[in-house]
Amino acid sequence: MNRHFNILVSIIVAAFICSLTSCVSPKKVILLQGSDSIFASPQKIMQDYQLRIKAADRLTIKVHCQDKELLEPFTNEITLGGTTMSNRGGLAEGMGGFTVSPEGDIIVPLLGKISVLGMTREECARKLEQLIKDKGYINDATVKVDFQDAHITVLGAINGGVISLSSERTSILDVLGQCGGDVTVGAHRQNIRLYREVNGERIMYRFDITDAKLFNSPCYYVQQNDIIYVEPSSTVLIDNSPFAKWWSLVGTGLGVVSTIVAVIALVK
Repeated sequence: MNRHFNILVSIIVAAFICSLTSCVSPKKVILLQGSDSIFASPQKIMQDYQLRIKAADRLTIKVHCQDKELLEPFTNEITLGGTTMSNRGGLAEGMGGFTVSPEGDIIVPLLGKISVLGMTREECARKLEQLIKDKGYINDATVKVDFQDAHITVLGAINGGVISLSSERTSILDVLGQCGGDVTVGAHRQNIRLYREVNGERIMYRFDITDAKLFNSPCYYVQQNDIIYVEPSSTVLIDNSPFAKWWSLVGTGLGVVSTIVAVIALVK
């Protein structure tokens, strides 16, 4: 009887140890830990969250003024193929907007080549307004500049894809929220990567969404063309490995054996 009991205890302990491999520590799941201490007092926002114009961006530029006839020189154009572009109140470079060259320039009707690299939308608009006034075309011009297709790409252990930026002030948490509301337990929340183009170079940030220090990270606010990769957790990688599948079968077998031994011990 004692011998059977000892065997039973040993098997149950082994099965319990196997079950621990699927447990996940709360520290790896709970988001923004440490918020209570960091936000004991209000924190000033230090990051520049405005999108800045980069090469290959496409811009929509609209000009407004009191005398609509003054806009005609900017809006009447003939594109290749014979299509007439006549859009009162808006500058036109075909239907694709104004594409920023690799050197950071756009070519605007009557105004010529203009360097806009690194500018915000507002800075670009003010520069165009001043040029239109300085060249004597319109004295009361109001210019509005918008990004036509600003987007980011989210990949990895998350329901991601290509996400359009509807606002200039979009945080990494906003992006992850759009990808399903939360990063699953199957994702490595402490090691998410962000790839960004800065001054013709590509750099990489690593950030941890379980740590409230994320709010002070330079990648907290996303920029157009950012690539975010959510790495699978080690648990997922292990669970999908051949060894894990074999070990799962072993655990199941141990559970069955322990049940049989327990029944035999009770009968005797």
